[in-house]
Amino acid sequence: MRWAVYVAALVLALVLSRAGGQEAYSAQVTIEPQHVTVGDRITLSISVEHDPGVVLEAPDDPEAFAPLDLIDVPEPVTREIAGGRSETLFEYELAAFVIGNVELSPLSITATGAEVLRVKPASIVVESVVPPDVPVQFRDLKAPLQASTGPPRWIWAALFMAGFAAISVFTMALARVPTLSRPPVLVKEPVEPEEDAQDIIRAEFTDLEEAGLLDNGELTDYYERIGETLRRYLSRRFDVPAIAMTPSEIEKQLDAIAMNKLAVRQVVSTLEQCQAVQFAGYRPARERAKADLAAAREVVRLTSEAEPGE
Repeated sequence: MRWAVYVAALVLALVLSRAGGQEAYSAQVTIEPQHVTVGDRITLSISVEHDPGVVLEAPDDPEAFAPLDLIDVPEPVTREIAGGRSETLFEYELAAFVIGNVELSPLSITATGAEVLRVKPASIVVESVVPPDVPVQFRDLKAPLQASTGPPRWIWAALFMAGFAAISVFTMALARVPTLSRPPVLVKEPVEPEEDAQDIIRAEFTDLEEAGLLDNGELTDYYERIGETLRRYLSRRFDVPAIAMTPSEIEKQLDAIAMNKLAVRQVVSTLEQCQAVQFAGYRPARERAKADLAAAREVVRLTSEAEPGE
């Protein structure tokens, strides 16, 4: 009987210590900025406080962050904090290509395969790159060619006489040149091997960066060269007719060959950003323009490490 009383007292003490102490898991979720335009980058941070020695996992599937696009997932960082506790930080880089009030689904935090916490990010507002009260400026089309009736007849007669005289002089000069005993030997120049598509595109992106288009404010030409270079790379690397396709059509073609999903999303987001600048009058900041060029380079890196389907 006395042992039963001791056991009950011990259990009660453990329950009270847990009830009066800290929770096993607590989280803070931030998403910034909460007011963006189409194509802007968004940072989602999840900070989880837990007991030492616990290894936490967070989702990294792009579908878990729909309708936003998952761009990058850095490695989580765990550190010790006050009170003998630990803190693990998960960060995600997202991009918005939809318009309106966007809400993400709750995200599950697990430890050793079991869910220990569920967090819900705040909603964000995504607006079009072109304000509703600003008219869209389109480029003027070139004037059609005008049909011509041709030069006067006397010009044709003069040209005919001049051509006849030139042929006569050439024939007389040729008769004075002795014939050669044998024709010259033609030496075929060696053909240089074709460079890899990745090396060519990397060099073109480097030339674009050094061209100074951003310094001169030539954003349209800058983004036009990014889009054309990326489309040529996809055509040569994957045999996809990307030059004459829309971003959504390119996405379907690349999904069909089982290309890296993150690279596909980078391709689509970069090409849509190029179109917004070229045809919708969007004027991104200088840092954003540099980031879009880096995103195009990242596509080359992601697709050069393995063949499609690997």
